[in-house]
Amino acid sequence: MDSFTEQFFTTLSQYKVEGIKVSWPSTCFTELKMSISGIQAGKSMNFILPCNPKYQDSLGFISPGYLYMALTEAFYCFAYSLAKKPCIPIHTEFSLINPVPANSSALTVETYIGAKSRKMLFLNAKVFDYREKVHAIASAMVTPYTLPTSSELEKM
Repeated sequence: MDSFTEQFFTTLSQYKVEGIKVSWPSTCFTELKMSISGIQAGKSMNFILPCNPKYQDSLGFISPGYLYMALTEAFYCFAYSLAKKPCIPIHTEFSLINPVPANSSALTVETYIGAKSRKMLFLNAKVFDYREKVHAIASAMVTPYTLPTSSELEKM
C-alpha cells in the first residue's frame, strides 16, 4: 500500500465510535489491492483499481462483480471520510457500460457527492480506464450506522 493511502487510513482510524470496531483498510480493499489516488476534501475521491485476470469471466472480461465490489469499497471509504463515522449503503445501483478486458492494467474509480441531507448521502461513481473510457457507473444512498439501542433489540 502506498504512503498516501496509508496516511488516509491512519486519519480515518482516529474517528472512533463506541461499541463498533472498525479496521482500515478492510480485508476487501486489501484483497482488491486498491489505492487512493486523489481527494478533493468534501467533494470527491479517486481510487486506483488494478485489474486482476483471476477475476475474469468466460469471455475474457473482468467480472462485473469485481467492479461492483470495488465501487462498494470506494463508497464506504468516501462516506466514512465525509461523515466521520461508519456508513452503510442502503441502496446501490450499478450499471456496466463497457466490459473491461482482463488484460487491462488498472482502472480509476471516481466517487463524488450527488446530494446530501442531514441523515443521507447520495454518492455517485464511475469507473474508467486510462483513455477515460467509462466502463461502469454506480450510485448509492448511504446513511450513518449506529448500534441499535436495547429497546430496539427487544423489539426484534
